[in-house]
Amino acid sequence: MSCALCRGVRQLVVNVLELADKTLNTLTLGDPNENMSRRIARARAAGDRWAAIACRMLTWLFWIFTRNPDHCALALQPGTLGREIWHWSNNDTEPVLTTKNPQ
Repeated sequence: MSCALCRGVRQLVVNVLELADKTLNTLTLGDPNENMSRRIARARAAGDRWAAIACRMLTWLFWIFTRNPDHCALALQPGTLGREIWHWSNNDTEPVLTTKNPQ
């Protein structure tokens, strides 16, 4: 289906899924401009085992649609970092309330 209406509906679905993703991240005290994949990828990079397992599950899920070999590696691109209220990494020694603004 290559009709304009079909493309519009597909984009609407993608937008709603992205909204749900960022809303979930915000509700778990994360950066509202960051998606869950990136937050989990940063936790994996910090050495958290649960995040490595979650990344494998995300890669499997997104493999069906995108054929990306490592979804979390692609999610970990330069951009906004450090605005979450609560870090998922176990390597943090104290709770962090960051005010760093990437702009």
